[in-house]
Amino acid sequence: MGLRTHLRTAATIVATTVVAALLTAPSATARPCADCNDPDLPGDGGGPNCPTIAATADPYIQTPVSPAAVKVGTTVTARTGTWNSNTKSMKATWYVGGSPATAAGDWGSYVDNRTVSFTVRAEDVGKPVRLWVRGFGSNTQCYKSEYSDDTAVVTPGDAPVAGTPPVVTGSPVFGATLSAGDGAWSPAVTSVSRQWMRDGQPIVGATGATYVVGLLDLGTTLSLTTTGRLAGYADGSVTTTVGTVQLAAAPTWTGGKVGLKGKDRIKKKLKVALGAKKLRLGAAAPDAVLTYQWLRNGKALAAETTRRHRVVKADRKKKLSVRITLTRPGHQPLTVTTKAVKIKNNGRKVS
Repeated sequence: MGLRTHLRTAATIVATTVVAALLTAPSATARPCADCNDPDLPGDGGGPNCPTIAATADPYIQTPVSPAAVKVGTTVTARTGTWNSNTKSMKATWYVGGSPATAAGDWGSYVDNRTVSFTVRAEDVGKPVRLWVRGFGSNTQCYKSEYSDDTAVVTPGDAPVAGTPPVVTGSPVFGATLSAGDGAWSPAVTSVSRQWMRDGQPIVGATGATYVVGLLDLGTTLSLTTTGRLAGYADGSVTTTVGTVQLAAAPTWTGGKVGLKGKDRIKKKLKVALGAKKLRLGAAAPDAVLTYQWLRNGKALAAETTRRHRVVKADRKKKLSVRITLTRPGHQPLTVTTKAVKIKNNGRKVS
């Protein structure tokens, strides 16, 4: 072979090499993969008779661009890249943490830079997302695989929001039962938990859907904190204010008129005709505390606060009666006043 022949052969080899390089080199806008030998992803195929199949602009994540956060429930968007003219068809798969997650597409014809999307799932937390793309030649045994860079690792989604907060039914009154609904959340939660609060502090053991208002709640403000939970998302919570706890209504007296008994005589005693047991029974208040206040013509007598009173000269020609107060825990007091007796000091029997 002469020198001229050698030169022609060398020129042909150089030209072929340049053309091949141009066909496979990425464009100025390409986003080259950081580690294109990842063993977790499918490799290339073909043989010596396959034309060069190459991405001139690699697949890439369009949104969110790392290091931006990728949250559960959000969408990752990617582009399949730009490939050379030997690429006739394509398919793509989303990978999460190095394992295939779901197909992104399988196309019988080639189109530049297709847009594909992936909705991040709860099970993806703690793993990055990437797009794997394979371009095929006319002979599908000839192919080339490329993939995008990873996104940032997936983090939990934003906490669900209670668009309609849980409603608490019932009044903040001693002895009342309060009942809580679930509310309406977005995104929809799979479970809720509750904590009843007294003046902003958790009430020990009060975590059910109902709560019976107790003595310790009197005068305090009750509220309910509801927490909504959904796998892969931060917990969402909302607080519903119930109100300031009031005393329950006073007992109802059903025992009829209450009188006095004894003798209408100075130095003799008068007393309330009904004993404590019957007074409590008349008010259906077995736990009531009783107090007494004797009255002379409707005015309170100092230190006369028992069931009995010794008649004195000052009572003559005056009306005596007793104001009885029954106080149940957590209730407004009930007051019953006896029939009045006019003292004549004639020794008559009072009943």
